[in-house]
Amino acid sequence: MRNLIINWIHQALDLKPGEELYLPADTKDAQKRLHKAFNKEIEILKKIDAVAGSKLHAIPVYKDSRHWVMLKRIETSPLIGFKKGESGTERVIVEDAERKRRITMMLQDEMTLSEITAIEGELNKEDILFIKEITGGANS
Repeated sequence: MRNLIINWIHQALDLKPGEELYLPADTKDAQKRLHKAFNKEIEILKKIDAVAGSKLHAIPVYKDSRHWVMLKRIETSPLIGFKKGESGTERVIVEDAERKRRITMMLQDEMTLSEITAIEGELNKEDILFIKEITGGANS
């Protein structure tokens, strides 16, 4: 069962932000067990890759007279926050050293920007600036 759940989590991580994946459960008890199993694996994922794990939510739902566990990929990044001060609101970014390390290795392996995006997901402005800094703008 664990391997199936992990496979579904990988499928859900490939979703576009805001998309949802529904997995059926026969009864409310089965839904609770499935939901608990997904949350357990998502917590394990967060320990391995905090960013990927935080972008995925398992939610029990009742829809169309059936019990489901919905896997949803959310849009918000846990690395971006906003600080409100006297001069207004400014964007604050927490650097993800592990993500930068992976991107650096992919660039060393001469991967293209589209290949990096396929693996890492959508690149933010900071990622693109980081890539330009490393490659001297050659990979953009």
